[in-house]
Amino acid sequence: MGDVLVFAEHQHGKFPKTTLVAFTAGKDAAAKYGGACHAVLAGTGGIGDTHARAVQATRGRVELVAAMDVDAARVGTFTAKWGIAGAFTDYRAMLAATRPDLVIIASPPALHIGMSVAAMEAGAWVWCE
Repeated sequence: MGDVLVFAEHQHGKFPKTTLVAFTAGKDAAAKYGGACHAVLAGTGGIGDTHARAVQATRGRVELVAAMDVDAARVGTFTAKWGIAGAFTDYRAMLAATRPDLVIIASPPALHIGMSVAAMEAGAWVWCE
């Protein structure tokens, strides 16, 4: 089996709180990526904190190296809160500057297709909310 990186969140029935699961299966993805899979987050609204917690739960196997939001103040607050080095208001600029392994898309649904395609064209894996 190849490298697999899974993030899951459940908030149904008997799970009143969000349960986060993050793990790798198959080969050690952290070793492949030189210590961590470099991820970026597109969209720092309410669901952004859930994704940041999921990345933290990987215990270093995934590192959020940048976040992007069209609202400069919101992305600035978000990156300061989570200790993320890069803050962007332009999605393509973030992709070009960071060259991520994984892009987590948590933007409004109307933007999902364009962002997903741009991320894949940049050579990244995509996890779209």
